[in-house]
Amino acid sequence: MAGGTALIAGLAGCLGGDGGDGSSNGGDTDPQGQVDTYLTDNNANNYDGPDSIVDQTGTGELLIEVGPNRQYQFDPAAVRIDSGTTITWEWMSSNHSVTQTESSFDFEDSGTQSSGATHEQTLEGTGAFLYKCTPHANLGHYGGIIVE
Repeated sequence: MAGGTALIAGLAGCLGGDGGDGSSNGGDTDPQGQVDTYLTDNNANNYDGPDSIVDQTGTGELLIEVGPNRQYQFDPAAVRIDSGTTITWEWMSSNHSVTQTESSFDFEDSGTQSSGATHEQTLEGTGAFLYKCTPHANLGHYGGIIVE
């Protein structure tokens, strides 16, 4: 029986650390901290730290521009919304995507789209919604949404 207790104790020590999912949020369970860490770690364009998080709570709808001025960025890159808010991503230039990364929201990726396209999604629940433009992730094209 002592061997079984040691095995359980050993396994319990393996469950902590980085959140257990290999994500780069450092185990941070605070949605704002997750968004900040994700965007900072990935050198996200158009993100200058927590003070640049745009508060859109109470609006019900949000427009995020994808690739404005042919830049590899989302505008805004970081935003705070209420659960149930409908987000529309609008392509301002071509060959970009909106792809969920380290989040567990029910979300359908946009695929790569051209200028003028839109992708609409309503985020239900709470937490951090983390996403990227797959073709331009290596250039800092990342975004994050805090859903309250």
